[in-house]
Amino acid sequence: GLTDYYLIFALTNVAIYLMVTHMAKTEAQKRRQQSQKEPINMDYVGKLEQAMEQDKLFLNPNLSFERLAEKLDIPVKDLSATINRHYQVNFYEYINHYRIQEAKRLLEDPKQSHRSITDIFYDAGFNSKSVYNTLFKKKFNMTPSQFRKKSAVSG
Repeated sequence: GLTDYYLIFALTNVAIYLMVTHMAKTEAQKRRQQSQKEPINMDYVGKLEQAMEQDKLFLNPNLSFERLAEKLDIPVKDLSATINRHYQVNFYEYINHYRIQEAKRLLEDPKQSHRSITDIFYDAGFNSKSVYNTLFKKKFNMTPSQFRKKSAVSG
């Protein structure tokens, strides 16, 4: 009697849980497929690339997603979709790519050899030495100091 009741109760809850999780997964897949069907706005891509490559907005260490969207006059949702779908990275990965390239350029420049690694990471738009070192090492398989020494020897 009582055992059967608890068993039925437990099985019912498991069945409901499985149905709800399946429905949630199905809905998420539908949303993902729908967003992938929408074309990428290449005007937004152009604005974004100009802002990074010519205006060098990534140099601002306080650049936020919202500030960038406002500066480019692109709705936040559309800017997010553009970065995620066109470049297949998130905002921070996108911005840090430009910052790492700038730091690399500065470290390779003989005219910058008198400047400290700290000055260079600030000038590249980073405001955290640990983030800078981690990303730099991940990208180039060496620390910024090692990279600078190697560049000086080969340059």
